[in-house]
Amino acid sequence: MRACEKEPKGIGWGEQSEPQHGQPIVRLCGVEKTKTQLASRARFRAQLPRLAQSSASLIRSLRDEEC
Repeated sequence: MRACEKEPKGIGWGEQSEPQHGQPIVRLCGVEKTKTQLASRARFRAQLPRLAQSSASLIRSLRDEEC
């Protein structure tokens, strides 16, 4: 988090003062996150070989082997 752009009341940037009871010393605000577009994986998926059985049946068989 970073200090907000707004200047707190009665205190200029760089000035120090004694904190008042019940008054916040610093006001924090969130930083905006930029969303980045993920690269398409269509070409990668097309290169993968087809499975002989469905994913669901493969997971079920692996789960049943553990028990």
